[in-house]
Amino acid sequence: MRLLNIEAIDDEGRGRAFYDAWNYAVRGAFPGDQVEVRVERIFKAQKLYVCRVKRFARKGEFHESRTCRHKLPCPACPLHGVKDSLVLELKQSRIQAALTSVALDLPVEAVVPHPSLTGYRQKVKLMVAGDPGDLRLGVYVPYSHQFSEASACPHVDPSINQAIPILLSKLNESKAEGLQAVILRAVQGGVAIVVVTLQPLPDVLFTDNPFLSFSERIQSTVSNNILAGEPGRQTGLQRVPSLEGGPSVHPDSFCQTDPIQAERLYDLVADFLYQGPGHYCDAYAGVGGFSKAILKKGEANLVAVESNALCIESLNELGIQVYGGSMAEYLSERSSVRWAGIVVDPPKKGLQSEACLIAALQAERVALISCDPNAMARDLLEFVRQGYQVVRIVPMDFFGGTPAVETVVLMRYSGEPQ
Repeated sequence: MRLLNIEAIDDEGRGRAFYDAWNYAVRGAFPGDQVEVRVERIFKAQKLYVCRVKRFARKGEFHESRTCRHKLPCPACPLHGVKDSLVLELKQSRIQAALTSVALDLPVEAVVPHPSLTGYRQKVKLMVAGDPGDLRLGVYVPYSHQFSEASACPHVDPSINQAIPILLSKLNESKAEGLQAVILRAVQGGVAIVVVTLQPLPDVLFTDNPFLSFSERIQSTVSNNILAGEPGRQTGLQRVPSLEGGPSVHPDSFCQTDPIQAERLYDLVADFLYQGPGHYCDAYAGVGGFSKAILKKGEANLVAVESNALCIESLNELGIQVYGGSMAEYLSERSSVRWAGIVVDPPKKGLQSEACLIAALQAERVALISCDPNAMARDLLEFVRQGYQVVRIVPMDFFGGTPAVETVVLMRYSGEPQ
């Protein structure tokens, strides 16, 4: 088999090579490597081979020792065992490339690195494979049906790693059917479990349960939507104490990947937005991380807008105005408010049509948060067109071992397109 010289790295953390008019995307390979590969998938129209490393003829300068016991390459953490300098450079370049794609020439600051690359992930989703009584937990290799078991991860909170084999044993003993995924969340005092399933779980799983909270989310059909399904039975604590502090939360509610980095994010945004008493909005508020940070700054007429019913009770405990619905619905009722500051932290797909609505509010200051550089760039373009000046673009690393990056865009309204 031919040897490939890896010359670059792509947005998915794969080494890239070019040979005989074909592109190669190689999982587990990085710039400077010379590798023999095993082809996993072929995209003829794009003249692209998707591969994984079979053998290293030469390792480049970016490799470092791995602490993960799973085989290279990991589908979930493709950049584990890679020098942080390359990882952070890739994250920053993804943001810069996204801005360039929409003709925005703006400086991007250096990525705010992780406080720790081990034990930081407070929430993990694992897929379920196998037959009842002989189940496996893990992740699927991208672009395939190949399943990779995951029994522990150095990036994950140790309490989750300890809970995985216990949970798997209980699921197998129950002979439960229709299981799709499990969500494990580290909280103060233990671990909360949510099982995503196509049918109600056996009664035995809700008795003598070792977890702080155990619940089911029932889907009517198989879905790739991580939020799909309706809450079912629950045992243990109905709401759990979050590692981020504040009001207790539903185990299946949203949380940032890293609670320590999350506090940095919340404070960064609040320090920029808050300029004294005024009207502030936490859009796509989740359980209120940004709201709590703004309230710590001083007096504020603050409203949190959130459509997920699982988050509403936690928001109500903050003693602020809470609107249970979409941002578009909220603005249709209250378009005349003069906003001192708005923070928007939408899902991965971005604001889409709501970008125009929010930009039209002419808030004095806006913080746009995004986990997808391309969605961020599209949304930001709308704000720039409507007269916002970009003050800072701050990338933050919430996802060690992966190419994923969180982007914080801080803007002021000037009335003049940039």
